[in-house]
Amino acid sequence: MSDEISPYAAPTAAAAGLSPLLLQAPPRIKVIGLLNVVLSSLGLFLLVYSLNLLTTRERQLVEMESQGRDQTVRARQIRELDEVFRPTLPARIASSLVLNALSLAAGVALLKRRRVALKISNISNLATVLANGVVLAWYLGTVIPEMERIYGDTITQNAAITTTALMLAGPVLCIVFGGGSLLLLNQARVRESLV
Repeated sequence: MSDEISPYAAPTAAAAGLSPLLLQAPPRIKVIGLLNVVLSSLGLFLLVYSLNLLTTRERQLVEMESQGRDQTVRARQIRELDEVFRPTLPARIASSLVLNALSLAAGVALLKRRRVALKISNISNLATVLANGVVLAWYLGTVIPEMERIYGDTITQNAAITTTALMLAGPVLCIVFGGGSLLLLNQARVRESLV
């Protein structure tokens, strides 16, 4: 009778034939998994939204130009800045699609506590850190100086600071999240709790 499992007693690791570590997985696995799913879904949504904006961009600029001299100058500046971004557009679209898909797969696997989750997550996080490091360097070395050249004195200092901060925030946050996830998920207790 002592070998039977009572339906009224809380399950134990020994009764289930599992290591106690498997039943007590660190909560960071689920938190990082959930963040991966949410952030990668948001990234895919923003990618689709951005592609939609690109298809209507020229029509919006023509409408701006019809609203007077100030808007014509602004439309010209936007076109010049678009030319800075245009050469990297295919690479940015492809990398965004791949990185968000990898992050989504890693998040789902982490939520299911699958052992393959660690490999997918490591690949995704390392690629995210490297890709966003390149983007950050490109922004600092090319885009921001070009913005200063294009906009010159036509933009207020506050607007310039806000635009720059918003532009740099994405890559910086991705690097922090990817690096933090790499550190938190590659600890022995986490590895042992994945099935």
